[in-house]
Amino acid sequence: MKRTSCLLGIALLSAGCGSGEPSAPPETKSTQARVIDGQVDDTDKAAVGLAINIFSYFMGHCSGSLIAPNLVLTARHCVALTQGGGPQGSVICGQTNFSNPPSGSVFRVTTETVRPQKDGPEFYKGTGTLVVPKESTDICGNDVALIVLEGAGIPASVTQPIIPRIDSRPAEFEKYSAVGYGLTDPNDQDSSGTRMRRDGLEVKCVGDDCGGLSSVKATEWQGGPGTCSGDSGGPALDDKGRVMGVLSRGPQGCGDATYGDVSQWKEMIIATALDAAAQGGYEAPFWAKSGV
Repeated sequence: MKRTSCLLGIALLSAGCGSGEPSAPPETKSTQARVIDGQVDDTDKAAVGLAINIFSYFMGHCSGSLIAPNLVLTARHCVALTQGGGPQGSVICGQTNFSNPPSGSVFRVTTETVRPQKDGPEFYKGTGTLVVPKESTDICGNDVALIVLEGAGIPASVTQPIIPRIDSRPAEFEKYSAVGYGLTDPNDQDSSGTRMRRDGLEVKCVGDDCGGLSSVKATEWQGGPGTCSGDSGGPALDDKGRVMGVLSRGPQGCGDATYGDVSQWKEMIIATALDAAAQGGYEAPFWAKSGV
């Protein structure tokens, strides 16, 4: 069986992964992800940096997408601990599961190109609301989450949200761009924290069509290389700038990455967006009302 692994975004939460040839039968993955060989990205401000502030412990750890003024789409392993992993934090599909997430109020979101190293006005605070798939706690195939921010969220004067691609699946060979705050040097754990973008990546396969890649589930797709620790939860952007994937995991060495397919969580995303709009006191985005 093929083995996959993800690197840890922080000591408390899992973050991203990769794949490699196994030395033992279990199919494994761990949590890590980054954008290597990319360019500093000052433009995509709605591709946000995530941090946690819990018991006076502050650390940047993941990436995400602002899809409505007060709603962030990210990876579930960025908001919840996992258990049942393999060696060195690797993920074993069917065995590695999520535990219950903490309150959403411990999470912070920034639009800054360089994520600040301490809590402050550059960060927007999460509320107690976190939404995760109810179908399963298995990390494989369920690695998406939504964080609702306080109040009306991030003003339009700061950035416009990214539209989630909820009406269609990625296509094989479709081009996309990866954006995230992860490592830019896999050998330097201090190289994360700057928003980077890599263009010209390609969808390798989608869901059940991935065939021998048994680690890619029906709600996921396989992309190209270059994402690493700290890029977890970050977007794959299509040629229209819509987020079509949420970075989940990949192999050691930051090779071909596995993404959660945004379109497969359409109902959950729409329902949460409508609730977030009501909480924030603004009109719900067009895609939440039309479904496209």
